[in-house]
Amino acid sequence: MIGLAMPSRGRPERCGFAVASAFKNARIPEDVRILVAVDADDEALPDYEKELAWFSHKVSLVAGDFDTSVKGWNAAAAKLHADGADAIHMAADDLEYFKGWDEHVRAVIGTVDSPWIMHYRDFYRDEARACNPFISRSYYQEFGFLPPEVSHMHSDEWLEAMGRLRGALIYCPSLEIRHNHPKEGRASWDETYLNPRTPKRREADAAAWEGIQARLRHESARLRRMVHPNPWMASCV
Repeated sequence: MIGLAMPSRGRPERCGFAVASAFKNARIPEDVRILVAVDADDEALPDYEKELAWFSHKVSLVAGDFDTSVKGWNAAAAKLHADGADAIHMAADDLEYFKGWDEHVRAVIGTVDSPWIMHYRDFYRDEARACNPFISRSYYQEFGFLPPEVSHMHSDEWLEAMGRLRGALIYCPSLEIRHNHPKEGRASWDETYLNPRTPKRREADAAAWEGIQARLRHESARLRRMVHPNPWMASCV
C-alpha cells in the first residue's frame, strides 16, 4: 500500500482536488490510502468532511492539535506506517498527481530492499531539491519521518540530507506530481502559505535547522557506515 500523509488547513477544495487527482491518475487506486491531518480548530473542518466524503473508503480525515505542518505530517505518517504502508509520501494539498504516478513508486518498492527516499519531477524544483519526497517503509522504521524541531521550513531538506548521507536518494523524472506553488504563479499567497513564513517562524526554523545540520555533520560517519547497496543508484527513468 502507498500512503499519502497530507496536512491541510483552510483549503478543503484544494485538498479535494489533490486527493481526486491521486486516485483518478493511479493505475491501482485501491492500493492507495490518504490520511488528511487537519487542525481541530479549523473552521473549514465541516467542508473537508463534505469534500472528502466521496473518498471516505480510502481517505481518513484526522482532526487534532497539530499546529504545524510537521506535526500533521508526522501524525499522518505514523498512522500510515502502523497500517502497513510500503511507502509514505510527504504529500501536500497543493499537489497534482499525473497519470501512472503510483506505478513508479511501486516499481521502486519492488526493486530496492534497502531504505530509500525518492523525489520526482514536480515542475517546481525537480532534480535540484527533493521537495515532498516518498520514503520507504524501511527508512521510516530506522529514522522516522520529519524532525519535530522545525515547523515547516527545511523539513524536506532533512529528508534530502539524510538520503544523500546514506546514498539512498533516488530521483525519478518519469514520476510527475506537479507542485502548484505560488512562486510558480499556480496559487495565491493565502494564510496557510504565509503562516509558516512569518519572520518569527522563519527564524525559529532556521535556528533549528542549523542545529540539525550540526548534528548531521557529527553523525555523518556513523550514518555512512549504515549505507546499503542501492541498485538504482541516484536516479531512475
